[in-house]
This record gives sequence, structure tokens and C-alpha cells, in this order.
Amino acid sequence: MRVDEYLFVKKVGRLGVLFATMVAAICLAGCAVKQGSGTSTGPTTPPTTPPTATPSGPYVFLSGNWEFTPSSTKGPVPFTLLAGYLDEFNNSVGVSDFATAALQVRSTTCYTDQTTIPLTGGVTPSHAVFQSFPIDLQVLDLSGNKNTQVTQLAGSYTIAGGCGDGASGNLTGQLYNQLMGQYTGALTNSTTTSMQLSLTQDAKGTSDGRSFVTGSAVFHGFSCFSTGTLVAPNGWVLGSSLSLTFNTNEATGSTVVLTGSFDPAADTLAISSASVTGGGCAGSLGTATLSH
Repeated sequence: MRVDEYLFVKKVGRLGVLFATMVAAICLAGCAVKQGSGTSTGPTTPPTTPPTATPSGPYVFLSGNWEFTPSSTKGPVPFTLLAGYLDEFNNSVGVSDFATAALQVRSTTCYTDQTTIPLTGGVTPSHAVFQSFPIDLQVLDLSGNKNTQVTQLAGSYTIAGGCGDGASGNLTGQLYNQLMGQYTGALTNSTTTSMQLSLTQDAKGTSDGRSFVTGSAVFHGFSCFSTGTLVAPNGWVLGSSLSLTFNTNEATGSTVVLTGSFDPAADTLAISSASVTGGGCAGSLGTATLSH
């Protein structure tokens, strides 16, 4: 390990202690961490990754909505997906910035009792490291090298303690752009109905890793309603997943519920389920593809 990497890891450790006392005041405030019996301190130092060339040009922050796909290489498979918000703080740009993360975990084994994993860490111009608070005695370490555009992370994960003790593997991270502007498309099971959504995604994430989305909608070809409004927390994204619930202008009250995914550039919404609840047009609407 190079000297600058060693100093960076030591700094991350000190910042992690500081963060524990500040957690109520920053982006992970209110996270409920479920503890198992006993205690676990996890690894004494976060893992490191091979250094990469320092990107040229203006510094790009890591902050945003991310999704991580793991590939197990050793031990139990602790999760199949991690998604949520990473926040890099502007305290030492170009050297090492303090960072936090709130990642929701998809798991059928070691994290079945916990939906959100809070982490602290640090970011240099070339890579990032994060370490979680103990979850059922498990301490998760993530590390990865950034690409030049800071839209992807390529690295690894390890777990110490609890169900996942000794697990390790590779990790690929993808940044998803903010949903912003108009998205238009027709429903796949109808030639007469379509919708136009005007969306604005919050720049910051919540304590559970989601980012809220607000906006409005114009619905064409529906007999019961013609417009809709989207307010937090009825609209949100988490990694590539999205959920949007619009309150319509139907007098008796109804909602249009859209769930699905979107591409990293946030240019296309793939609505896998569209439905109406309440009112005179209640029922399934099928699927839709909406383009920016």
C-alpha cells in the first residue's frame, strides 16, 4: 500500500468516528440499524483497490443515485443487488472527501431482516471506499475505482461477522441520471391512450436511499380524468427502479400508479405495470415505454 493510500484509509477511519456523532444531522439521519446479539467492530481497516490514473479536467463528485451488481467469489452470497444514494462532501476536493451512503439491499439470505444499509467512507480522485455500520453483526466493506466520467465504479466487497462472515466478491456500480423534463408514450395495450409526464427528481437522497420525484401528467384518451399531480413521497427512484403515483383530477378521486425502470441516461422509462386505483376507470392499464 502506498503512503498516500495509507494516510487516506486512516483519515477515512477518523472521519467514520466523527460521522457517528453527526449522523442525526446529515443525510443518514434517522436510519434505524437493526443490531443482532453481541457486537462487531468489523475489519480494522477498509479494503483498498489498485490505484488508477487521476482523471484530468474539472473534479466530478460521486454524489447521486447508484445501483451496484455483485458477483460472488468466496463464501455465502449475501445479496443480489445494492441501490441507493451516495453523497460526497466537499471538504478536501482532489485529495480525499468524506462520503456517506444509504443503500437498500436485495437479499434472500444474510440481509433479509434489513432493507437499508448505512455506510461512511471517503473518496479520492481515482477511487472510493465505504464501510457499513454493523447490521446483524455484519460489517460490509465496499471499494471501487472510478471511471473518468464518474458514472461507474469497478471494485469489490467483503463482509466480516454474522451470517455473511468471509463473503467477498466483485462489484460493479452504475450512476443513474436524474429524471428531468417530459416523458411521452402510449400504452402498449391501447391505440387510443397515452400519457405525458413532466418530472423533476430531487438532487439529494433520503435516509433510506431513495430520491423523491415530483411533477405532473397529462393523460390522453381516458374518460375519467385528464391530468394528474405527483408529490413526494408518492414518486421516487432507487437505482434503476421507479415508482410514480399520480393523483388525478377525477371528481370522485383516483390515482394512476406507474412502476418500472429507466436507463442510466434517464432517457427512457420502461413502465412494467400501469394501473388505476379508485374512480370509474379502475383497473390495469398494461405497460408503456415513455421517451424523453
